[in-house]
Amino acid sequence: MPDTPATPGPPPGWYADSPGAARLRWWNGSAWTDHYTERTPAPTAPPAPAAKPEPEPTEWMPDLVLTREPRGADRMPRPVTFTPNTSTGSSPWSPAPQGTFPASRGNPAATLSLALIVLALVGGIATFWWLDAAYPRIAELTRVAVAVVAIAAMLLAVVAVAVAPRRNAHLAPAVIALVVSVLLVVALIAWFVLRLLGSGAVIGAPTPEQHFVTEVRAQVDTTQSDDELLALGEWTCEAIEGGKMALAAVIVGSGMSSYQVGVVAGVATTHLCPDLADEMEAILDSVETGG
Repeated sequence: MPDTPATPGPPPGWYADSPGAARLRWWNGSAWTDHYTERTPAPTAPPAPAAKPEPEPTEWMPDLVLTREPRGADRMPRPVTFTPNTSTGSSPWSPAPQGTFPASRGNPAATLSLALIVLALVGGIATFWWLDAAYPRIAELTRVAVAVVAIAAMLLAVVAVAVAPRRNAHLAPAVIALVVSVLLVVALIAWFVLRLLGSGAVIGAPTPEQHFVTEVRAQVDTTQSDDELLALGEWTCEAIEGGKMALAAVIVGSGMSSYQVGVVAGVATTHLCPDLADEMEAILDSVETGG
């Protein structure tokens, strides 16, 4: 049977049923029950932080101890650049005025790009005005070289424009090199496309060699292959430069009649060597007059 408190009357709740009890027991208002619970320690307040002693100012350097607010632009460090000073005889060096910055540096990539542009222009002019007529095979190689140099100049100009802001380098030469190199590359591409259009490689038109073979077969009954006829046409062009006797050697060497060789020569001067048309006309006049 539940124990009875010595002094009745407290409201229901958790109480210690004896002095120094480790657990609390439920009092239902009239008697103790068999329900227990553990004691919960009373919360303790955290210790108060120790007071921070105030620093005592000193007389000789108060700015090092006291907390002071910045006093404006006069507290900011001033950049100092030493430059020769020849105006006074006291010291050869003096601080530069506030706000000066180091001068822009050179841009080696832009300089090299401009040099390559000049080289490409000189090579292109020499190829167009001299090598094409004097040395056609060399002209083909120089055209490829000019294209490679122009593309390299454009790539260097792109690099020069990209690195100029980060290296504080001159930007104007890089922009000039980029514009000129792009125009040069575009001009080379346009020239190449026009050349392909002129030769018929793009639109599928017959080439001069194909025209030559087709017209010779239309006028001469021959069993020779296209390569043999083309070789005969080139031989005939060389013979026209040598005159009537050289053309007669073609007649003997080819085994064709003089009429057939004449047809080959006429077609060749139309498609293979049009610059020799006057020489061929002179040979024909000489044959007709018996000279």
